[in-house]
Amino acid sequence: MPQNEISDVLKLLKAGCSSVATTSTPISAQEQARRQQALIATIAHLRIEDLHLDNDLKRIFQRHVDGEIGDEELAAAIDELNERRFGPLPVSGNGRS
Repeated sequence: MPQNEISDVLKLLKAGCSSVATTSTPISAQEQARRQQALIATIAHLRIEDLHLDNDLKRIFQRHVDGEIGDEELAAAIDELNERRFGPLPVSGNGRS
């Protein structure tokens, strides 16, 4: 999945999540349900565009839904996956080159 599409997925997921959790802070059942609904909505939006999450991304997003990682860790995990797949990409505004 190209970088710009993953950024769009992150925006959709963050819109459905109200709090940032870290690995040391468990999330509530309500927050987990919100995250699950955000993931379901994101997958539906991607399908409309004939796009799909691969297994690596599904695992990352499921870890977020389960509360294993928070929003910042989610973004970092996706960035790391993209860098492994595509190499470092210059993205304006994030301070990396």
